[in-house]
Amino acid sequence: MDIVKTETVNVGGGSAVLRATVTGTGLGRNLVITSMPHPDLPATIAAPPTPVYQYLSITSSTITGVVNQTTLDFSVPQAWLTDHGFEQRDIVMLHYVNGTWQALNTEFISQNGGTVLYRATTPSLSYFAIAYQQDSTLTGIATLLPTPVAVATDSVQQTPLPVNSPSQGMIVRKDTQAPPPAPIAVPDEGLPLATIIAGVICAVVIIVGLFLVRRWWIRRQNPALFRKYD
Repeated sequence: MDIVKTETVNVGGGSAVLRATVTGTGLGRNLVITSMPHPDLPATIAAPPTPVYQYLSITSSTITGVVNQTTLDFSVPQAWLTDHGFEQRDIVMLHYVNGTWQALNTEFISQNGGTVLYRATTPSLSYFAIAYQQDSTLTGIATLLPTPVAVATDSVQQTPLPVNSPSQGMIVRKDTQAPPPAPIAVPDEGLPLATIIAGVICAVVIIVGLFLVRRWWIRRQNPALFRKYD
């Protein structure tokens, strides 16, 4: 009895697909997945009715057993989303099978700098398209970062999500109000000249007054001392 195995390999070919995780029996020891980007589709394949970031064809090395499913990790530049006015939740991977384009279960994984990472699960390999479809991306527990034009306040959670996992919650954006500006301090321009002069005059009057009062008090206590000067 063949044992079901899961193999994860890096994907070559230079397309947006980075890694593939294949689950099945009889996969072989040297599993190779190749994803080739295509600027155009073959004449026998009609383009999907939606904006497409990249067409690609994915093949594998010879597998003698059975492949149950393949999970594809791929990336889309944030700049492409921004230029087209798309959100990170608007990306889907389409699979061309039996003459039609079928939307795959596509999940948001994380944002790393200017690159947004996604994961899609497909039952087979053939032609694919990374395309726009509004609100088609499942959002898991990974944390979305603000786009480069926004203010970054949260860190990126890089932990991959399990395949076909449902959304674990909603992303809540909290807008914080900036504190009111501090009052502007007015520099001290010093005392006016008139105030200084008035202060000096008051000081002189007080000193003279104290002198006269003291002299009067001494003369009252010793009248004989001052009699000859009267």
